[in-house]
Amino acid sequence: MKAIKLLISGIACLIFLTGCNEFYQPVAKDTVMIKKINQVMPENKLEYPGTLSEDTVKTLSVDAVNRLLKTNLLVEDINLEVSASDLQEIKSMLYSIIGDTSADPLVRYKTELNAIPNGIYRVIITNPHNPYIQYTVALNSKDGDILEINNYARTEYSPGKGSEPDKDEAIFTAKQFLKRLSDVNPDELELGKDSFFWGATNDATLFFRDKKTKKTRYVVSVDSSTKEISGFSKGIMTVLSYSYLANLSQSD
Repeated sequence: MKAIKLLISGIACLIFLTGCNEFYQPVAKDTVMIKKINQVMPENKLEYPGTLSEDTVKTLSVDAVNRLLKTNLLVEDINLEVSASDLQEIKSMLYSIIGDTSADPLVRYKTELNAIPNGIYRVIITNPHNPYIQYTVALNSKDGDILEINNYARTEYSPGKGSEPDKDEAIFTAKQFLKRLSDVNPDELELGKDSFFWGATNDATLFFRDKKTKKTRYVVSVDSSTKEISGFSKGIMTVLSYSYLANLSQSD
């Protein structure tokens, strides 16, 4: 049930950030639906001082996918489409997620919002020879910090009858990945009680939270077939992509 809630929340987030009139067709299983970038209105792009250029965003995105997901993408072999969401749009999204509560999301997520004063860029990476999304990347529009990566270019996996993926192995893989991120101190993190394994997407999704504040800082997904990282989120993207966490934290 948690997996389904998270999947629905992630789709809702992406629809909000990129529009909801038209989507990629066809849409593969577990592929997030997103409007084609060439239909995004120009005024939605972040093109004022303090925002990275589109070419820089594309370069950083490809580099991040290759470095963090151990791929070997070449810019000339792929299509990259860029969209942007300014800070006001993100604040509106937070209010939509939190709903009518006594907790002001602008206060609760002040640190995360302060880190993205010019909003975020989203990059969709596709293969020019097929219509399916392969990777998505979210970056801080100001400094290019990678806030989220998702890998959709994977072979569908169904465990054999009687087989059971190793949870400890998934946790180990996720922790090793976090150690590769420059801004992570593993000693400050603990595995959140709401982590779940091998849900609707056949991924183990692990929530790592701050030991002191109990706020989720990183979300890491591990592919159940390859035991490789299939995605991660940090900062404001842990809220936008996993709105279930935002509502749950009100009762912590």
